[in-house]
Amino acid sequence: MFVHYLLDPHGAFAACARKYGDPFFLPLAGGGTVVTGDPEGIRAIMGSDPDNFVSYRTDATEAILGPHSLFFQSGSRHRAARRILGVPFHGARMRRLGARIEASTRAQLGALASGEPFSLQRLAQRIALDVIVPAIFGVTDEERVAVYHRVIFSGFDRVGPAVLNFKWLRRPFGGLGPWASVQRMVNDLNRLTAEEIAARRARPTPSDEDDVLGGLLRGHYDDGAPIHDAMAVAHVIDPTLVETLNCNVEIETRSEFCDGRTVVDRWLVRDAPKNADVGIDVDAARFLELLVSRIASLA
Repeated sequence: MFVHYLLDPHGAFAACARKYGDPFFLPLAGGGTVVTGDPEGIRAIMGSDPDNFVSYRTDATEAILGPHSLFFQSGSRHRAARRILGVPFHGARMRRLGARIEASTRAQLGALASGEPFSLQRLAQRIALDVIVPAIFGVTDEERVAVYHRVIFSGFDRVGPAVLNFKWLRRPFGGLGPWASVQRMVNDLNRLTAEEIAARRARPTPSDEDDVLGGLLRGHYDDGAPIHDAMAVAHVIDPTLVETLNCNVEIETRSEFCDGRTVVDRWLVRDAPKNADVGIDVDAARFLELLVSRIASLA
């Protein structure tokens, strides 16, 4: 069963359901999982108490999606995160995407050859990406959306159960292996996201888009104050986010030119006691990931 799953996961599910019934237990490396495709079983899972189940993850999926991904959250925390990240997919915002959904569906269906078989899964994935990219990143330029399509499919098309379950396959193999393709996809997505953030911050007026990225960039407290101390809190949660320097820090109280300022001996030129750890660099990508997950957990 496990070998069949590695070679043809979707075919293996159908074969197991025919042989063992639905639901069935699928043994996997390090454990296993219960699988169901029955509508009543799915309805029971989706309608149950959120604390009854936990999300399935492996070292590989965590490396691809990040440890704070919505897909790895369970219970009430998962629901809270969905309430925040799902805002662009509800109400008037979703209705504004209706024309795009219709246009994408017509375009994807129109590209199919009459009488020829096609992958319904791939068709649905392409339509979903056409909607998700504008809703998450605010990208509407068709050429730019196509870039996201190419990047995402270049990685996920190379990922299979074998790579996700066997650590020895998660090697670069000279840049030719499937794991190398996945790493390139993750790096390219990080680059695209950084470019979108930089482009919005470079605008003369604040961004007013109602996509997820725009909401994060406009993050403020309820009283309108900017969230300046988010980095300090993040450092308390995860000290590895920030590179620090142990040096002298003093509040100047007797200076004609900088009275009241915090003076940091950044280059260690003064013969003064080192009394503080000062942040001098930050892992920006990991900080943003942590910020998103923590804000979601407080909803």
